[in-house]
Amino acid sequence: MLIHKLFCCPQNSRQFLRSVLKRWTWANTHALPHIANYPKQYTTAAPEHVVYVSRSKNIFENLALEDWIYQNGDLENRSYLLMWSNGPAVVLGLHQNPWMECNVDRILAENVDLARRKSGGGTVYHDEGNLNLSFIKSRPRYNRKENLELVKRALAHKWDVDLSINCREDLILDGFFKVSGTAAKLGGHRTYHHFTLLVDVDVERLTTLLQSPMVGVKSKSTESVPANVRNLVESAPSMDIPSIVQCIGDQFLHHNIPQAIWASPTSSLGLLTSSLGLPTDSPGLPTSSLGLLTGSLDQSTCSLGLLTSSLGLPTGTLGLSTGKLFDSGHKCNH
Repeated sequence: MLIHKLFCCPQNSRQFLRSVLKRWTWANTHALPHIANYPKQYTTAAPEHVVYVSRSKNIFENLALEDWIYQNGDLENRSYLLMWSNGPAVVLGLHQNPWMECNVDRILAENVDLARRKSGGGTVYHDEGNLNLSFIKSRPRYNRKENLELVKRALAHKWDVDLSINCREDLILDGFFKVSGTAAKLGGHRTYHHFTLLVDVDVERLTTLLQSPMVGVKSKSTESVPANVRNLVESAPSMDIPSIVQCIGDQFLHHNIPQAIWASPTSSLGLLTSSLGLPTDSPGLPTSSLGLLTGSLDQSTCSLGLLTSSLGLPTGTLGLSTGKLFDSGHKCNH
């Protein structure tokens, strides 16, 4: 109707547009009560805060649990903080190439779990000296800086550590050392922001496993940003995972909220109490197969013979896509 009037009656189009604008202005000025009829997930009213602590040390179980709460939690009325520690694991961002980011052969040889999470960001190493925190909230309540400030404030108050937040939204110790990286997933009206805390991690193993042996590889996948890391216990020897969990959990529960719930799993996976409505069986676990790791890889080009080309030996390229060869070429130097 609007197109018909504008194009078939050009002499009246200006007057018609004025009338449309007038009606639109009146509707937005006088129809505010109708906003109450919008879906409740748009509300920013103070929610109930709930803290869950998983007892599982399995990276796949914990990632599945995080995703289940994200998909099924009552984010209209609640905000959740999930905390957990894993056994040794290397965790990739959603858009990363495992062979570019870590030493896959060594990871498999040492029986370390290799997983891919559903958020972006870089590759991280987990062990039981690392605490993972996931703030699961509705979209209007999503605020990464607020979450980081809460953790920074809780730790600095109890242990008097010098923590700051840099432009990449990492937690920095003593103005230089990275103790936490950050990543997030936003989908519709649901979000989570999760990050790690290096409390007492095996830094030597972290460095070894996150050092890729691949040389001369070009890829469109997201690359991790190297950083100098340090454990929090080096600045506060009395720190440990249970005390940090209690400290941050208390801070979250009393952060400008009307009610709060502490809950912890009663089994290894964490059937977390009926208040969340979790099922009595395990959430679907992500697969640990290489199919998961290669499923979203881009095309990569591997340059061969980079160290021998000065001797006049041929160099070549291999084009790889999802682990399959799609192109090759070679060049002789004379």
